[in-house]
Amino acid sequence: MEQDLSEPLVSAETVVLDGDDIRIAAVTHTSLGPGPARQAVRHCVHAGDPLLHHPMLRQVVTRTVRALGITLGVLHIELRLTGLGPRVSDVQACLAGDLIPLLVQRATGIDLPRVAADLAAGGVPDLTPRRQRAAAIHFLYPDSGGRVEHLSVSAPDHDPFVERFVLTQRTGQYVNPAPSAGREDRLAHRVVLGTDAADCHRALDQAGPRLRVVVADDAKDGCARPERKSAHVVPHREARVLSPCCRAAYRR
Repeated sequence: MEQDLSEPLVSAETVVLDGDDIRIAAVTHTSLGPGPARQAVRHCVHAGDPLLHHPMLRQVVTRTVRALGITLGVLHIELRLTGLGPRVSDVQACLAGDLIPLLVQRATGIDLPRVAADLAAGGVPDLTPRRQRAAAIHFLYPDSGGRVEHLSVSAPDHDPFVERFVLTQRTGQYVNPAPSAGREDRLAHRVVLGTDAADCHRALDQAGPRLRVVVADDAKDGCARPERKSAHVVPHREARVLSPCCRAAYRR
């Protein structure tokens, strides 16, 4: 059960090698949108985050893992940074969603899916940070609800910060507007890289790839909106805009 707290939200991407060896591979800072949905709008990971060495946060994470009796695996532990110290709000005994493992890999070089696979196969994972930078992701939600009639993206000739821009919606689908939108309503996301978290936030806030979307309110035409399915499948034909520096790596 998640606690409804207003303090800053972070998550400890945690690797449990055994009951006595619990490590925090990265700390993710999350920005939430307004209620009632309060969906994640942005995640950011910085290899040099001082919270990695915060004694109280490390203590809370260690005690949480031991209290749950987990002795092996990769966990996503969400915490609120309250005035009384970090408080656990949610524990997921699996890899994080929202492409957070990608951010960790881009920022630190630690490959959490490979770490999880190594642990499952009885191997010893490599948790050595090989990068010292930051990575962030921002999700774009619709401003109005209805059926998506048009969705396209235009990008500048060169943006050294943007690693990718991905459309996750397609025409003909029905979407809910923010602030009631859920994950299945997201139109697109962009991933940026920087030397630190401030770099990433500046890159996300400044002009970059531009999304053009047209959403028709079918209710005005007397059309009934079909029932929404709880599960959403991202279209196979994703529109990607990659910066020149990462196109070669993406093709591999």
